Amino acid sequence: MGRRQQAGDWGLYAGPMATSRNIVAFSNETALALIRFVRMGLAASDPSVFTESGRHLLSLVPGNSVTAPREISVMLGYVKEAIGSDAAPFHFQTTKQFQVSAPNCVSHVVERKYLEAPHLLVADRLLCTTPEETLLRLSASNSLPRVLRFCNELSGCYSLPPAGDYGGMALTPAVTSPKLLQRSLGKWRSVPGKARLEEAVRWMTPNAASPVEASIAQTFALPKKMGGYFVPGLHLNYKVTGKASAASAPRVFFLDIYWPEHRVAIEYDSDRYHFDEKRLAYHDAERRIVLGKLGIQTIVITKAQLGNLDMLDNAARIVAHKAGIRLRLNRGDYRERRLALHRELFPQFYSDDTVPCECYFL
Repeated sequence: MGRRQQAGDWGLYAGPMATSRNIVAFSNETALALIRFVRMGLAASDPSVFTESGRHLLSLVPGNSVTAPREISVMLGYVKEAIGSDAAPFHFQTTKQFQVSAPNCVSHVVERKYLEAPHLLVADRLLCTTPEETLLRLSASNSLPRVLRFCNELSGCYSLPPAGDYGGMALTPAVTSPKLLQRSLGKWRSVPGKARLEEAVRWMTPNAASPVEASIAQTFALPKKMGGYFVPGLHLNYKVTGKASAASAPRVFFLDIYWPEHRVAIEYDSDRYHFDEKRLAYHDAERRIVLGKLGIQTIVITKAQLGNLDMLDNAARIVAHKAGIRLRLNRGDYRERRLALHRELFPQFYSDDTVPCECYFL
């Protein structure tokens, strides 16, 4: 009989397994779902996670302690309990020598050196690839905007449920960063997906508090050739401190998207996608007074504006003007590129390939 793991093992049901050096580790979309599962276990209500890393909270172990391929069906039972049976096909890595086939599974053959590297311990004997290698494997089969979305998620201070839906987000520390990804990229040589991940790391915007916030930042950070507005120097959840009056106590606020050099900030006004701590701080009168005294211009982007490219363009003009950048929004095919990026980053606004839809946010 198996046993129920302790809370630190994320509540997975784990039975006895034989130790073996025949290495198997879950990867690709399955690893992403498992990382989400682990991050949900790290969920917190402390807004300090906006500026702290949760990397030290992850359990990384050598790959040679992973179970043998013959036990893949047992491992799948644990994975299905964690992320759901509807997450098939399940992806795992192994060497060519021990490649196996199983229902609803995809086996990825990799060199042993990748399997003997550190892996993320999800539960007793159940491992998946690290956040960095997971992103590398996903980069081989996903578009650049989609890879960016994954990078921003794992380097953000929010976590999605294993299925990736927005309904059950939790506030949680980041588990990777551009620095960690660059360090890993330096160790990998000719690996599928490396070039795309390198490009994604160049443009990623870490420390977002929601997927929508990350996508807004991406819209402003990406170069024009990719459909972005390219206003560099932005920071997410930037901490500022100020006083409404000489007699009042100092207050701390986290700005959604902020360009400190130009003293301009963007807030996304959504009751659905922000956490209580931030929402309460954002909408009180004292906050507006403090930011005004600090000389910070705040631009609020609403749900309706985010779903309308022309209205989003208007917000971009204001930010670009503050940054001393002239946006030429009507040159060549720039609008088509912006629209294509908008569809990629905000698919929830589109009921089909061409018509923006706001009903998702109602």
